[in-house]
Amino acid sequence: MPWIRNTTYAFFTLLLLPLPFVVGDLLSGVRSYYNRLYEPLVNLVSRHLLGTGEIIRYADSGSGDGLYNWLYFLTLILMAAVAGGLITAIWKDRPRRSGWPRWILCFLAFALSYYLLIYGFAKLFRLQFVRPPLMALYETYGRSSPMHLLWTFMGYSRPYVIFTGLVEVLAGVLLLPRRTRTAGALLTLGIMVHVLMLNLSYDVPVKLFSAQLILYALVIIWQDRARLWQFMANRPIAAGSLRGPLRSNRGNAVLSAAKYVSVAVLTLLTVGASVAVMKGFRGQSPLYGVYEVTEMYANDRLIPPLVTDTRHWRRIIFDRPRYAAVTHLDNTIQHYTCDIDTMRQHLQLLHPGTGELYMALHYEATEQGLKLTGRTTYETVTIQTKTVDLAGFGINRGLHWVNEVPYNRYQY
Repeated sequence: MPWIRNTTYAFFTLLLLPLPFVVGDLLSGVRSYYNRLYEPLVNLVSRHLLGTGEIIRYADSGSGDGLYNWLYFLTLILMAAVAGGLITAIWKDRPRRSGWPRWILCFLAFALSYYLLIYGFAKLFRLQFVRPPLMALYETYGRSSPMHLLWTFMGYSRPYVIFTGLVEVLAGVLLLPRRTRTAGALLTLGIMVHVLMLNLSYDVPVKLFSAQLILYALVIIWQDRARLWQFMANRPIAAGSLRGPLRSNRGNAVLSAAKYVSVAVLTLLTVGASVAVMKGFRGQSPLYGVYEVTEMYANDRLIPPLVTDTRHWRRIIFDRPRYAAVTHLDNTIQHYTCDIDTMRQHLQLLHPGTGELYMALHYEATEQGLKLTGRTTYETVTIQTKTVDLAGFGINRGLHWVNEVPYNRYQY
């Protein structure tokens, strides 16, 4: 039906516009401003169609499954249905014979390629699924959210993250030339169905977006459905049309070059910006390791290791640069910003929210671990520690080609 076809064209046009401002996080400010333009329409749908009776505002919270996001897509569908009706009444079925469908395919491949490339390079450059912090060695499954559990087990295996990143980059590259666009879409479909199942199974709030990328891939595959069926039926396959959205070959060549350059520039800028942001989280602390507290003194008096005494530490963990975590005997955890002066062997623990000084310490390496001496705002402290052997944790076992018995256990 022309109306359904024109509505589909209108929906994908609304969904893609205004490229590249709604693509990725590089221009998130512009994207946020654009999304806020839809707030009156979203609230109109929310109040009069769904009867929510509340003002729904766009919030760039990191979640793509907010109420606004779902209502935004519903609003686009309704707008596309109205636009499709008007287009059908004015032009009938002429849009199908125009360059409009080819432009949609071109921009779908552009957006899909960009997303696959930035997610792929994010994995290769250790921007997504980074190694779990040392604190994760003491976390329990029961206190971990499903999403945190997913991020932990994905970050544990660097080879698996590299593999998934390479596959995503390959799919992104294949989507750019018209000759390999369908192959790239088929590979993307397999990748994104897996991603969607992970998002659904581990309650990751990117379910709507991953489903959107699957839809993009399905549309690209659909336009080549006849040839794909011939291939699966083991029949001769004619060469597909490589016609671009423009009428002239020169114009299509310029458009292809512009597409390659745009995707490359946007990908490089996005990944570069992410690397700069993550720079402070990468690397290791000069005191990297886990240190169990054996004795703790306050004002030269031994603090008994009582669970009720909130002053007594169980352990201190130095992991990433400018980061430290202290666990107490009641298993509560305090995270601190840590400034370490390796020349003077001094360190400061600062409250991350306020920057207020919690403890200033001098550290000294001993045969067992570290000796920390210093003061808080109201007392002097001395802390004796011993270094924890990280190789003793079962999760650090590594790869074994030969296994006589399954090594499937929890180390108590």
